[in-house]
Amino acid sequence: MEWSAFPDEDDRRIKLRRQVSELRNDGIDVDLVVRRTHREPADVVAAIAQEFRGDIIVCGTRGRGAFSGAFLGSFTHRLLRAAHCPVLAVPEVEMEMRPEEKEAANA
Repeated sequence: MEWSAFPDEDDRRIKLRRQVSELRNDGIDVDLVVRRTHREPADVVAAIAQEFRGDIIVCGTRGRGAFSGAFLGSFTHRLLRAAHCPVLAVPEVEMEMRPEEKEAANA
């Protein structure tokens, strides 16, 4: 049994593994790497991308705005500075589910 840092960490791992499996089924070459560290997350992601000779890093943003990111610092800003390859920052977008997706989610 692995030690969990967060109460829902096991659920997060299951969800991530499911998403990686779906991407692979769609023909996307993707790897899931989980590491515990006390280093800055962006530095770790950049190091793993370099270790795996990644061509690009794709990460999400929370849309907190430029001032908040500059004032507080952010994962994405740090990753942009640390990465050896391009970083694609994808803003979080709220999408409406199709009726069949709503049914599946409520099942």
